[in-house]
Amino acid sequence: MMSGQFDASLGYLDALSADLLADQQAKVEHWALMPAALANAKLHAVNEMNRLVNLCNRLAWGGAPAEMRRPSADEVAALLQTKNAEECDALLKAMRSAAEQRSLVARIEDAERRVAERSAAEEAARAAAEAEAAERAEFEAFDAAGKEARFQAWRAAR
Repeated sequence: MMSGQFDASLGYLDALSADLLADQQAKVEHWALMPAALANAKLHAVNEMNRLVNLCNRLAWGGAPAEMRRPSADEVAALLQTKNAEECDALLKAMRSAAEQRSLVARIEDAERRVAERSAAEEAARAAAEAEAAERAEFEAFDAAGKEARFQAWRAAR
C-alpha cells in the first residue's frame, strides 16, 4: 500500500551484484591514483545520478515527489502495479541504474576521504621532516662555533 509519493529512484531494493561492485571498486581505485581523474569521475557520476533520480521520478509520478523519502517494499510493489508492463520495465531499469550510480558515488566519496587523509598525513610528515632539518641546521651552526676549539683540545691531548 502506498502512503503517498516517495523518491522512486530509491525503489531498487535488491542487492547489487558482486561483479558490479568489484568493477566499481577497481575503477575508483584507479581514479584515486590521479586526484583530477577522481574529481572528474565524481562530477560525472553525480550528474548521472541526478539525471537518474529525475528520470525515475518522472516515470513514477510525472515529476519530483513532494517527499524525497525511501520507500518500503510494499510501496514499490504498489507503485509498479499502477504501471503497464512497458512502464514497469522502464521504471525498474531506471531504479536499478540509480542504485548502481548511488553505489558508485558513495565509493568515489569514500576514495576522496581516503585521498584527503593520505595527503594530510603526507603533508604532516613533510612538515615534520622540514622542522627536523631546520633544527639540525640550527644545531650544526651552534656546533660549528665550538668545533675548532674541541679539535685543538683533542689534538693537544694526544
